[in-house]
Amino acid sequence: MNLNRIGGLLAATASSVLYGAILLCEYLEYIPPFYSHTNYIPPDYFLDVVNKFAVYVVLFFAIGVSGSVVAARLRKTEEALSRTSVQFDRLNILYKQVFDDINT
Repeated sequence: MNLNRIGGLLAATASSVLYGAILLCEYLEYIPPFYSHTNYIPPDYFLDVVNKFAVYVVLFFAIGVSGSVVAARLRKTEEALSRTSVQFDRLNILYKQVFDDINT
């Protein structure tokens, strides 16, 4: 959450590359069938691999961009909160001085 937009895009790129490597290893049958007891069906055709890869890459980048937008909004909100806190402290000091000087 604290990374800039570049951080979200780097995470999405790394996820895409690693997922592509896993799909390629599945397609080339380098990964042993540990999943034989599940309902998972490994991709048989190259276009299935490309389709899965494309869908997941779009999702990875959508999540990366939305995460960076949320992080930017969080930063702006924290800055506004700190400015408001400083203004509140100044007003608190002013009101204290006013109430202390009422007797005068």
